[in-house]
Amino acid sequence: MYAGELTVAQERAIDDILTAMKQYDTTREYFRVQYLQTQFIRFTFWILLTGLPALLVAHYASGTIGTGVLPGTTLGVANLLWFESATFAFTMLPVTVITSFVARIVALALTSVFPGPLTLSASEE
Repeated sequence: MYAGELTVAQERAIDDILTAMKQYDTTREYFRVQYLQTQFIRFTFWILLTGLPALLVAHYASGTIGTGVLPGTTLGVANLLWFESATFAFTMLPVTVITSFVARIVALALTSVFPGPLTLSASEE
């Protein structure tokens, strides 16, 4: 656009600015991904830390019900056992979903989602 109007020094200065902006963009993207990765790890840690004790509490609570509360059998199995199994399965569902989500993200992270160490190629330096 201004090919004939700029001096060689001005064109070189513009090229230097463009190179610096490309390097800044690469660095900014790298640190953004590192931040997201750290936050994902913290999120996973706290979900698992709070989810597993909740499972134990639910299991204990369903086990403390007396045998007289749900008398009888269904299909040859005690009703209390049906209740405890259903309660535990229902309580286990959120932890199972988050665990499968974490496993999927980890598999993707190992292959393509997160970049490796920040290294500029010779053409970008």
